[in-house]
Amino acid sequence: MVHQEAREDVYHGRARIPELFRGCIKEGRVCKISVGSKNTLLEVRGTKASTGIIKIGDLARQELAVKAGESYTFCIREVWWVGQLLCAWKAADSASRIAARLGVLGLVLGMVGVILGVIALCH
Repeated sequence: MVHQEAREDVYHGRARIPELFRGCIKEGRVCKISVGSKNTLLEVRGTKASTGIIKIGDLARQELAVKAGESYTFCIREVWWVGQLLCAWKAADSASRIAARLGVLGLVLGMVGVILGVIALCH
């Protein structure tokens, strides 16, 4: 059953799912959440509910084409670091989005520095 997100999760790209229904996925992991052919990347957190509910925000509900108050079958799969980066890269939360982009910029500049250092040693 789909529910509206908790107030503290607004614009943070989170899904609240009871531990019983997450299987071996630990809290705080980024997961690909799918319904039919639609999917989105969300950080998975817990909730105190003991029933099969998922609390997701308006943006995620639009991406998944689901409505609050209705039941669906979700597929939840943990993603690797590329998926985690993509989740942060397109996050609605500006802090996560900026941090991801600065991290990539730092990596690129570091690689340029290594390449220039190797070129300087070869000459």
